[in-house]
Amino acid sequence: FKCLQAIMAGIRLNLTSALITTVCLAGLFNVGEGVITPVLYGGGATCQGNVLATWLPGSPYAGNVCDDGWSSIDARVVCDQIGAGTVAASTTRSQFGENDIAAGMNDLQCTASDETLSTCTYNSDTCDGEDIAGVVCSDCLLGSQGDVRLVGGTSGCEGHVMIYNDGEWAHLLGQYFSASLAEKVCQSAGFSSAAHYSQTSNRYFGHAPLAVYPKGILTLSCVGSATPTSGGCTYTSTSSVDVSQLAVVACTGGVECTYNSYPNSPGSIYVGGNIYTPVYRYTTGWYVWGIPSMAVAFIASGISHYIRRKRRLAFVAAANQRAGVQGGFTVSTQHATGVQMTGMGQQQQFQQQYQQQPVVYAQPMAVAMPAGAGAVSPAQPPTVSAQPVNLDPEKPSGTGEQGHTAPLPANTGQHQYGNVSM
Repeated sequence: FKCLQAIMAGIRLNLTSALITTVCLAGLFNVGEGVITPVLYGGGATCQGNVLATWLPGSPYAGNVCDDGWSSIDARVVCDQIGAGTVAASTTRSQFGENDIAAGMNDLQCTASDETLSTCTYNSDTCDGEDIAGVVCSDCLLGSQGDVRLVGGTSGCEGHVMIYNDGEWAHLLGQYFSASLAEKVCQSAGFSSAAHYSQTSNRYFGHAPLAVYPKGILTLSCVGSATPTSGGCTYTSTSSVDVSQLAVVACTGGVECTYNSYPNSPGSIYVGGNIYTPVYRYTTGWYVWGIPSMAVAFIASGISHYIRRKRRLAFVAAANQRAGVQGGFTVSTQHATGVQMTGMGQQQQFQQQYQQQPVVYAQPMAVAMPAGAGAVSPAQPPTVSAQPVNLDPEKPSGTGEQGHTAPLPANTGQHQYGNVSM
């Protein structure tokens, strides 16, 4: 399967068969394979959220973990690997928000002996943005009275509002949500103010982990300057919660807040100081010499292009040398194939055979013009003199370094440059 991925990537990048084979074998034998590190996002904390698989710390090479085959065993590996306690729940259907980031792992299958995602089996099939696997680790069940989390956004500055009340986390309902309460919520979450708020849910913030946190807060009342975290607020709880009723807010005043998607459809996500966009698609899940395989593919593509260019230049140089051209003109690389200009008969044959593929000539060198020579006709095809012409007026014909020479034609309407007559 990895070889098939390498072949498909190589064809798209126009790589040589040798380079494709190299990448294929390196992937097959896991040459320099890196550790796959899970990162949780959209949960308002690092201990819960959708699962993003990253292959290089802080790099854009990452992909969502799809929920096909996702289980509590897989979720346990994630919680263990990030050190967030035991697994409290595994989630499916993008409960912590939707996005357009490519899938990195699908059909993940971990065992009880696996300690990292790197040792689990998976494939690189894609999945929709609403089919992302998620997890709630046990550390996220803890909190302090009035703590606020924003869940489901593309950054930590936005999402459904969750508040820790009476020893458990609950979703704030939007029926009585207002602009003033949105300000207090953002301040309690560590931001300066609210840019947007809504009394109804934005579907891009996901289905919400209602099975894990079934309680709701119907009303929130904060008098004066009181905020949920500062105290002085009162709550009315309810056990009847529907995702469409959840309050939504987008805050300002944080570095990541510029990546908010609300109220627009999200495409990218901001996670742990890194922005991941749909442009960066890393779906192979393996390394070549410690470098992501797609990076190797791009490097190999550049090498292949350089080799092909050198070959083209070498062919052009050989064609010009065969033609005996030392500065009169050069053969265009675009129409170099098949050009042989060594005699009058071959030149005429070339013109007849390739009359639909004109040869491009460089500007000829300036040389002495014969007296009375006429103008050059643009339609006049170039001809090649079979014998060299004496261009030195101080050396008589038939003597000196020129050897034998041919006389200049008189008033033929042609000019002679070097050993090409036009």
